[in-house]
Amino acid sequence: MEGEIGVLYQDKKQVGGFYRWDTHVVAPFTTVDAWKVYIPRKVIIAIGYWLVEIPIDNCFDAEFYAVKDGRLVLMDAGQVAIDLPDTRTLDRRLDAPLNIKWVGVEY
Repeated sequence: MEGEIGVLYQDKKQVGGFYRWDTHVVAPFTTVDAWKVYIPRKVIIAIGYWLVEIPIDNCFDAEFYAVKDGRLVLMDAGQVAIDLPDTRTLDRRLDAPLNIKWVGVEY
């Protein structure tokens, strides 16, 4: 799944967002008692981001939007962790690839 924009919140307040995100599910496996056990997880990347406030930490509530029929549609939402390369530059687009880690329940 892919989309155009994402929004980042901390304490129910928007602190920033990200551009051009893509998510897919990978299912690496491990062996338990000679059985393969698959552990699916989401892999999410984005090509850039912006901040309107300096984040408290690297954990966010995120909303993922895509354009469908000319409208922004919420595609997914949840808690994520992002190690942002620059957390001091505000109100500007920052072009830097992001690895967004899903926090909590894996799918």
